[in-house]
Amino acid sequence: MKIVCFKRLFYCIATIPAIALFATFGSYAQGALNVTNPSFESPVVPVVFAQTGPPNTNWYLLDTPPTGWTAIDPSSSIRLIDGTNVEANGNPPGTGLTPTGMTGSQFVILGAGFTRGDGSGRGTDLFQKIGTTDSLSNVTLLIDTAERHDLALSPTDLTIGIWRDTNADSIPDLALATLLVPAATETVAFLPKSVSALGVPSGTELYVRFKAADSPPDQFKQTLIDNVRLVTAAVPEPTSVLLLGFGAIVLGSSRLCRRN
Repeated sequence: MKIVCFKRLFYCIATIPAIALFATFGSYAQGALNVTNPSFESPVVPVVFAQTGPPNTNWYLLDTPPTGWTAIDPSSSIRLIDGTNVEANGNPPGTGLTPTGMTGSQFVILGAGFTRGDGSGRGTDLFQKIGTTDSLSNVTLLIDTAERHDLALSPTDLTIGIWRDTNADSIPDLALATLLVPAATETVAFLPKSVSALGVPSGTELYVRFKAADSPPDQFKQTLIDNVRLVTAAVPEPTSVLLLGFGAIVLGSSRLCRRN
């Protein structure tokens, strides 16, 4: 009778690792973090328009930030571009500005220098609140970047990152993880870059942020960005790890007893 009771007790204890695994990884698909307008398809940019230049001048750009995004843009160096139908420098549509590997039909230019802004060379800042973590998480930000190949414009150093807002003004001010993407590494094809914030506590409100570096006054530098995405993975809580360890010890002890 005692042997039967011991077996029942053992089976109950041995289920602890399974329970801990379910509690830890059962909500792997988190869904609490989300990027709005990740490939900058909204608003739709006209193929040709001239709101920012003299009559009959084509600028192929839109100065307002994409839907869902906020910009700090002292030098007027943010641009939302239609990358499939652009006619640049007399070339047929699609042969000028469009890099390979574009997602959708539009992308954003981030830069620094003089366009029609203040000429200070201060870089552009683009960011978005992506939500609040619902568990202890590792969060990875990915973005595709490229250089322009229709004009003789150098790319800019670009910093990508995951941030927090600590003073409730809806502007990220505390970096959790950042990556500097040097201008020298950019190509005419969109290539992925990534940065990860590890062990982000549950209930943390997060932002993604992209910052073009400053340039000398009146010098114009541009980098193209597209296809912002997130990968979120739950991290085992300390209590779950302890439960797993305890279950493993019980399981190992029982096997040892059987051998003896």
